[in-house]
Amino acid sequence: MFYVTGLALVAGAVIGLATGGRLRFLGRHRLRAWWLVMVGFGLQLATDHLKVGGLGTAMVLAGAGALLAFAALNPTLVGIGVVAVGVAANALVIGLNDGMPVRPNSVVAAHIATRDEEPSLDYGYRHHAEGPSDKLRMLGDIIALPQFHEVVSFGDLILALGVAATIAHLLRPGARHAARDPPPDPTAARPSPPDPGGG
Repeated sequence: MFYVTGLALVAGAVIGLATGGRLRFLGRHRLRAWWLVMVGFGLQLATDHLKVGGLGTAMVLAGAGALLAFAALNPTLVGIGVVAVGVAANALVIGLNDGMPVRPNSVVAAHIATRDEEPSLDYGYRHHAEGPSDKLRMLGDIIALPQFHEVVSFGDLILALGVAATIAHLLRPGARHAARDPPPDPTAARPSPPDPGGG
C-alpha cells in the first residue's frame, strides 16, 4: 500500500508541475485539520514497524478514521472524495476480518515468495493469509504487482488515484479568500456629466 501511495505522490507532483503548478502554491490552499493526515498515515505505519499485537487492527482503523475525518472537513478539495472511498474500502475489509487478508496466489504472482515459501511467510501485524472464513475477500489484497513485488487491494488503487489528483491540485493556485469590494452595480444611478456650457 505505502509503496503504491508513494508512487501516487510522485505522479501527482509530476502532473501538477507539468501542468503549470508550483511548489509555492501549496501554501495558498486552506486545509482544515491537516494534521489528521499525519495521524492517519502515522498510525498505519506504526502497525508495520511496532510490536502492537492485538492493537494492530484498532490502530489501523483509528488511522483510517483520521483520514476520513480530514476528508469530511475538506469536502471541496479535489480528489479527496476518491481518497475517502479507497480508505473506507480498506477499513471495511480490515474491520470485518481483524486485519487485511492477502491472497496467497497473488503473493506468489508478485514474486514475494515462492509457492513453497508462502505457507511460512510472515504477513506482519495487520495482514494475514486469506482464508475461507474471510469476508469481502474481493476487497482484500488480491492484485499482484510483480514489477514492485507488491500485492494491493482495489482500495489501495482507488486511494492512490485520489492522492495523485489531490497533490496535482494542491500544486495549482488556490482560491483566494481575502475579502474584496463587491463589484459595482451596473443599475446604480450615475452622476450626470457636467454641462459644457457652464449654464
